[in-house]
This record gives sequence, C-alpha cells and structure tokens, in this order.
Amino acid sequence: MSEGTTTRAENPRQHRMEAEPHAIRARRGTRIGYLLKCFPRISETFVLNEVLELERQGFDLRIYSMNTPQEAVTHGLSAGVRSPIEYLPHPLATGHRYALAHLELFARHPLRYLATLSSVLLTSMSFAGRGGFFGTTACVRFGTGGFCWRLRRVVLLALAPDLMGRFVQAGLLARSLRRDGVQHLHAGFVHHPGSVAWILHRITGLSFSLAAHAKDYVHSPPDLLRKALRQAT
Repeated sequence: MSEGTTTRAENPRQHRMEAEPHAIRARRGTRIGYLLKCFPRISETFVLNEVLELERQGFDLRIYSMNTPQEAVTHGLSAGVRSPIEYLPHPLATGHRYALAHLELFARHPLRYLATLSSVLLTSMSFAGRGGFFGTTACVRFGTGGFCWRLRRVVLLALAPDLMGRFVQAGLLARSLRRDGVQHLHAGFVHHPGSVAWILHRITGLSFSLAAHAKDYVHSPPDLLRKALRQAT
C-alpha cells in the first residue's frame, strides 16, 4: 500500500461502530463465524473493510461463504484477509455431503429440526400465497382482447426452493461450525445469510446477529424478516 494512502480499514475511530457492531463487540474473545452470500465481492468493499477491521482488533473469525466468487477481478485488499474462508458447495453438486450433515443434525436435535423445517415451509408458502412482492398481474393481449392472471403459483414455485435451499445449506454449515468451535454466528446480510443463521439458531440454539442493508427489506419475506430480527442477539 502506498505511503499516505488511507483506507477505511486503517481508520478505526471513524468506522469503529460500523466495523464492530454491538453484538460482535460483546463477544470479544469468542470465536465468531461470519456468514456471507459470497465473499469477497468487488461491489461489497464495505464487508471486506469490516472483516479487515475486526481482524485488526484481534477478533477470532471464521468466514463462511454460501457461494464461490465468479468475478474475474478481486479487490487488492482481499489478499490481506487472514481468517480461514470456507465455501459451501452447491447442494445439488454434493448431495451426499448435505444428506449426511442433515442426518447428524436431525440425530442431535430431532424435535427442533422438524419444527424448524415446518416453519421454513410455512413461511415460504405463506409469503408466496399472498403474492409477495412479485404477485403482479400479467396480461396477454390479442388485438383488442386478451386475458390476465396473477403470478401467485409461479411465486410459490420460485420462493419455496429458495428458502429450502438455505435450509439445506444450513445443515452442512452446522457441521462446519461445530468442527471449528464457533460460538456465535454473524450474518452479513439479512436475506440469504440471515435466514441461514436464523434456521441454525432454531435448530441448534446457536446465538446469531445480523447486519441489515436496504435490499434486505425488499427481498426478504416479511414474516421471515420479523422472526429473524426478533430472535437475533
């Protein structure tokens, strides 16, 4: 880094509250899992700076990414991340690993596992059944005539696999967190990472915290958003 260059990671007084949220600050000395949808991403330098600042302050982090980055370019600062990063495989690519992880999770917490699975299914179907944010009217016109219909059924088919996919990933992540001795899970976003953290909390009791951003309020099912925010610590 050139002399005189100042980055957010080098200015802790200005960015301390952003880089060290209360839920994480209260757990200094605890091994923390940091869950992200994809890390690193060139468009999310604020996340990268937060990770670097937490490391600078001595936090014990383990980073878990739900997807492997596909970008051809990465930020130069990402080379400075010291914490181990684990990329969760796509559920369809390594189904046997997920199946074994879920069998272990069910054996450890059978009642909470079934209750959480039911809640995930009901949340998906409830949101889709109301049309959600995507319950718009589609029309096909033929000259002066035509017909319109509500896209509710399509939403149900799109949303249920989405949330269920996060439930599947949560099973393998639970195994990794247990292996790594993680005592608290922080989700960098509410929508995808936050729902996985909430699912894990429901099944295992692991405490979790959330970072909310504008798009989280647009993309998250309202019922799930309320549940996750209410149970986060």
